[in-house]
Amino acid sequence: MTYRRVVACLLTSLLVAVAAGPACAAPPEGADLTSAAAVDTGIPETACDEAVLMVVTGTISDPARMRSYGQAIQAAEIYPATSGYYLHIGQPIDIFEGDYPQGAFTVIAQFPCLEHARAFWYSEAYQAIIPLREGAADVLVRVYRKLEAPAFMRGRLEEARYIAFPPVDAIPRVH
Repeated sequence: MTYRRVVACLLTSLLVAVAAGPACAAPPEGADLTSAAAVDTGIPETACDEAVLMVVTGTISDPARMRSYGQAIQAAEIYPATSGYYLHIGQPIDIFEGDYPQGAFTVIAQFPCLEHARAFWYSEAYQAIIPLREGAADVLVRVYRKLEAPAFMRGRLEEARYIAFPPVDAIPRVH
């Protein structure tokens, strides 16, 4: 099995662990993870009018620790509390140009607006989870505006728009 195939299998395992739900949801022993899902926050819905994409790229050096990190995120329920969800986790299905580094991965998550992405990132729950991936992966995290479909595509796509989402102001944050 090639190195690339091994990494693809490990990333698939990470995706399954994150997506599997309760069977994989136990946080690591000793982790103090506050569930963000039960927080009633209070940000007005009108404050979110431009969806954003959080793009994480990196290279995994310790798959077992990354699996624990993914399980901790799932258990903390930070994505539901901030209306974020994964659009992509893993490696490309094809490469048209350039060299793809061994062990590399990309994660793309969508949030209703920058404030929700910030609430996710700076939440006490997520900040408590970050140490689980330290030394397990080198990452680059950035946030982009999500573009609307161009006119020639309107009517050809089902627009995935946020209709409602929970407010995020009361999620405890670390700065």
